[in-house]
Amino acid sequence: MRNVVIVAGAGASRAEALHELSPGAPLPPLDTDFFKIASELGLLEDTVLAEYWEHGNIIEARMEDVFCEAWIDWQKFGSEKAQEVLTILLKTLRRVLSQTTDNIECKSDGPMCQLIKNMVDCGAEKVSIITFNYDLVIEKALRTLGAPFGEWGLQDSYGMSFRMVTYPTQSNVARFSAKSSVIPNIEVLKLHGSYNWFKLSKSD
Repeated sequence: MRNVVIVAGAGASRAEALHELSPGAPLPPLDTDFFKIASELGLLEDTVLAEYWEHGNIIEARMEDVFCEAWIDWQKFGSEKAQEVLTILLKTLRRVLSQTTDNIECKSDGPMCQLIKNMVDCGAEKVSIITFNYDLVIEKALRTLGAPFGEWGLQDSYGMSFRMVTYPTQSNVARFSAKSSVIPNIEVLKLHGSYNWFKLSKSD
């Protein structure tokens, strides 16, 4: 077995939470219950979303449907309201993921660690993890694995390079090494981006 591809969706983060967190703890959202969880966490306070969504109760809407409609309205028709909705969605997404995944440690007996370890134990020379998730659950699992896998790093393991790597000052935010020494090669391809990525402005 040379190259292995793992596709991990929102269910991977939820499985990790179910394995690790106490009963009753808020779970990472799926596309179908994002607004419900955001509301339960008290993070869906803005009425702009409810006023924008004309297809029923925003609590019952799929996050992807709302995002796609707002994106099209903004890109195709230049809607300022849609642009405002997109800004609110991204802020809400970040806050929901922070509250539901920051406390997940990804223990060595957890589902993600076990999946990656099993692939390597079967002889994989390269493991590519493709995900649409924004959270850092996969990265935490790679950090947990440690030896004999080596150290997974931000700068060279996302399948692209970054202009710089900075480190958070908050104690509850996950920290990772900048450079990687992982053997075999394990890369994480985050097709929708990641909530630890930032775009520098001209003033930066």
